[in-house]
Amino acid sequence: MVEDTSMSASPISPNSSKWKQALLIGACSFFVALLNSSLQAQSATRDITGIVTDQHGEPLRRAVVQFDDEETKVVFSYITDRGGKFTFKRVNGSDDYRIWATRKGHRSKATHLSPFDNHQSRAITLIVRFQ
Repeated sequence: MVEDTSMSASPISPNSSKWKQALLIGACSFFVALLNSSLQAQSATRDITGIVTDQHGEPLRRAVVQFDDEETKVVFSYITDRGGKFTFKRVNGSDDYRIWATRKGHRSKATHLSPFDNHQSRAITLIVRFQ
């Protein structure tokens, strides 16, 4: 019996041009996939919600929440509802932000939001102290 080896695959030598070509294609494919996932993560948006309270934990209605994009220096404002709640929807996930609240001339500490925090939504409590 005679074996037909014309269709069988032969191992590729690590020094051959086919090996180098396959390695190059694999490396390029990996970097394209990595870049694509990185771009998708950076262009993602997220929702920022929260509540503004006083030092006793009571919700503050009509507090002004300011949301500062540290890249563009654009400041967005929101006035809290009856329950002291606020929402900023579809915020660019690749920028740094600072967020704080004011009520009757008093201001909360600013909270920093980083693009490295990759949560799709984020809930924040801001405390305005009146003492």
